[in-house]
Amino acid sequence: MSFDNIRNPQLREDLVDIFGDIISYDSGTDTLTIAGNVNITGSLSYGSVSVPVSQSLLGTLTVGISGTGYDVKYWGDTAGKYWLWDESADGVVLVGTFTETGNMAVTGTFTLTGAPTITGNATIIGTLTVGVDNTGHDVKFFGATTNKYWLWDESEDEMVIVGTMDITGNSQFTGTVTVGVNDTGHDVKFYGAGTGKYWLWDESEDGVVIVGTMSITGATALTGTLTASGVTNVSCTTDASAVGTAALKTAGGLGVAKKAYIGTDLVLVAKGIDMSTAGTGSYDITLKTNMADALSIKDSAADIIVFATTTGTPVVTVTPISTFTGIVTINGGITMGDAKNIAVNTTTGTKIGTATAQKLGFWNVTPVVQQASADQADQGAMTFAHSWNGSTDPTLAEGDKIIADLAALDTLLTAIRTALVNVGIMKGAA
Repeated sequence: MSFDNIRNPQLREDLVDIFGDIISYDSGTDTLTIAGNVNITGSLSYGSVSVPVSQSLLGTLTVGISGTGYDVKYWGDTAGKYWLWDESADGVVLVGTFTETGNMAVTGTFTLTGAPTITGNATIIGTLTVGVDNTGHDVKFFGATTNKYWLWDESEDEMVIVGTMDITGNSQFTGTVTVGVNDTGHDVKFYGAGTGKYWLWDESEDGVVIVGTMSITGATALTGTLTASGVTNVSCTTDASAVGTAALKTAGGLGVAKKAYIGTDLVLVAKGIDMSTAGTGSYDITLKTNMADALSIKDSAADIIVFATTTGTPVVTVTPISTFTGIVTINGGITMGDAKNIAVNTTTGTKIGTATAQKLGFWNVTPVVQQASADQADQGAMTFAHSWNGSTDPTLAEGDKIIADLAALDTLLTAIRTALVNVGIMKGAA
């Protein structure tokens, strides 16, 4: 059955009520009504009709069947703009503007070409992929504040954040994390589980601040100043055999503002203890009290100097032959062991007392200055010249001379005795 020209007035009467109510034509309204399903084999076209044709579908429009589809294309009012169901790609192609009001569920791959603008909230359940491997695109999220944003910069292969970033949960970084650029840094702060505990890179101080406990396993190199407020524990328990094997090693100086406690040995390698840079005040080495061996200075074989702090009798014992260069001041007594001697040099010799005003005493007498008296003066040669031949007696003059010489000798001997008694070399009595 065909209609050559449905608009031919001569045919209208013939077309009224064909097959009853299945196909009917109302000539008054120029309407063809088909009740039931219409199967069309071939192409359905409007021919050369150039006026717009409006259609309303009050039911389901199905194109094709499952497994066998067809393209469906809707053209827009602008050249080159359309909506296409591409049956070969099993997807929708939209060339133009897309406006979605309400919820939209996308299952599968959603490809956007151009610069899409989404107004309103969007929820994506699944993976969002921008670009393909080795060909990316910039992704930028703006904040509520001017010039604040998150950017994936595809040309630099990096993420740029202008603003504050808060991360809640676990994060994994593979690669280098750089904060700031050379000469322009930023603070970096890591909080701990304890109140007020954190790790801070303070860019204004160019240093690290740790409030809490720091544990380091392995070798650690520090360049610059290390300031520790609180207890610093180094858990390495192996004895060092050299500077390089020490648990704590510094290539520069080590400054200790307060006390330094050393549990076992203090080993000095090729250097000494220098207190020459001290400013004001005194510097003491304080030993434990009431110890028979409070401090020992020794070589690898035996003790050299032992400091004993036994209550009431502190003693310093020097064991081998020792050489002291310079002035040694001893503010206490010196007790020599039995059968010990004082050996002096045989070239220049040794002085006991280097000035006449220095006091000296022997055998527990009160020390005195050097004894001086006119009576100690040289009495000159004895001039008695009488020849004793057994037959002549001294003359009177010779007797007077003998008496004068004996008197002078008595004066000198008395002066010598007095000096020796005063310094204690002789007692002067039984």
